[in-house]
Amino acid sequence: MAYTKQSWVNNDPTKPLSATRLNKLETQYDEAISQVATDVANDASAIGGALSAKIDAVVAPIVAGGSALDRYAGDGIAALGDSITANYGNSTTTATDGHVTYGLLAAGAPVSFRGAFAAGGRTIQQLVSEGFVDQILALSPLPAVVHVLAGTNNLPTLRLARDLADYASICDTFAAAGIRVIVCAVPLRADSTAANAQADVWNRALLRFAGKCGYDFVAYNETLTDPATGLFRTALAQTDNVHPSYLGTKRMGAKLGPVLSRMFRNLVPPLPTRAGEIGNLLGVTGMFLTDSKNGGNEIAGDGIADGWRRFGTSTVTFTRTTDSDGYGHQLVSIDAGSGGTINLQTNIADATSSAFPGDIVEFCAKIKTTGFEANLVAPSTSGSGGTGPAYSLVVDYNTSTGYKSLIRGPYSMHADCDGAFWAKVVVPSDATGDLRVSIQTVGAPATATITMDISRMALRNLTALASDRVVVDAAMTSGAATLTSATAAFTAADVGKKIRVRGAGGTNVTLVTTIAAYNSATQVTLATNAAATVSAATAYIAPGATPTP
Repeated sequence: MAYTKQSWVNNDPTKPLSATRLNKLETQYDEAISQVATDVANDASAIGGALSAKIDAVVAPIVAGGSALDRYAGDGIAALGDSITANYGNSTTTATDGHVTYGLLAAGAPVSFRGAFAAGGRTIQQLVSEGFVDQILALSPLPAVVHVLAGTNNLPTLRLARDLADYASICDTFAAAGIRVIVCAVPLRADSTAANAQADVWNRALLRFAGKCGYDFVAYNETLTDPATGLFRTALAQTDNVHPSYLGTKRMGAKLGPVLSRMFRNLVPPLPTRAGEIGNLLGVTGMFLTDSKNGGNEIAGDGIADGWRRFGTSTVTFTRTTDSDGYGHQLVSIDAGSGGTINLQTNIADATSSAFPGDIVEFCAKIKTTGFEANLVAPSTSGSGGTGPAYSLVVDYNTSTGYKSLIRGPYSMHADCDGAFWAKVVVPSDATGDLRVSIQTVGAPATATITMDISRMALRNLTALASDRVVVDAAMTSGAATLTSATAAFTAADVGKKIRVRGAGGTNVTLVTTIAAYNSATQVTLATNAAATVSAATAYIAPGATPTP
């Protein structure tokens, strides 16, 4: 279990503690944290010697009490920190060039990015006083994990005992709420060995603290530091010598990925396995299996999978392939010097017009890119991670004033990746039902061909799938409220339940209403008339008036 002050002082809640014993244990905890700081500051060799002897005797009974590594209080991962975290997006719907995004892609687990709660220049203490910790604790549901990358702005005036105690208090607060914590080493500087001496002390203290307290630890300093110079690798740093470039955040993500894989080892991305999967609103379009359709802006044999259409004027090669397992792949290749923007887009037809305000939607896909790093120009100005072509996967939703972004991720990514992306969001209140997915590249490759390879894409309305029955033979007539289905097995208990009938609300519109009357096992009367005639339509019958995922 994660070792915290709360677990330390009351490891066995079935045995009440006296006030004297409670005070003594709390004092031991505070002294242990202080001792970590003292030993690391005074003698680095104490990490393997005196420190273990002083701490292990107190920690051993806690560690022996068992492990809670497979229990999660909430959903997804939130990031707490300073500008290293804040520079790469703070939206739950956008996964940008940040280290957490690359870590999630590398892990491939279906884990939501709940946002970056961070701001530039903030110390450990300011993360608490300015409310960033409280913002994470106010999320509903709580995140399963919090990634804490903090302390860089404490280094110029480091007071190790105080700062480590305050850092431990943050971890203790999250752990007390049932949230797992990832303790992260801070990057070194690219221009000062003297400043890095303080960073070394801080990182060693964090390593020892995480190890003794049962927290996961990510050694970002190891993957970003040049062992020959002891400095931040220039090729991975921005011009300010502190922040990672796009290549740096990718390197950090590669370090984070295995930790996330281990933490969420029982979870696998829900990638589609067949074109006929009822829950996948994209259907064949998301499996990239055929290229035989003519008409409606589609040309058979043009290399673009059925269900997708091209926008943009760049010189692009499209190829639809099938791998050895039979899965379809959409490849987009842009040659050096061709430039411009390319966008493959699908307006999801009737089958997927069932995302309405409050619905929970998930999106996943496999993505592999090559050549983007070869065309990435190193940062030339402070605050820039570099320049070059970028790629995105975007899900938009329609409103009365046009399309807006629902899910952006990976979004405007500059370093290559090979993994699986997954996101889950709530559809906003201004949605009118229609969704679309885009595969995008932006920017001219200068020296080499860039390629995107997309496969096994799915978009699911989890709220609709929470229904107790799904039928695919629903029929209604425009202007009438009667619905028939030979397989629905209606009963009187269905009266009052919510029902969604694809296409019955009009062209590309799902009729959302309730069952008003039971007529027979194959027929019911709905509370709303159909606006269009449908047959062999999919209908979701929810277990109650308000389905939940």
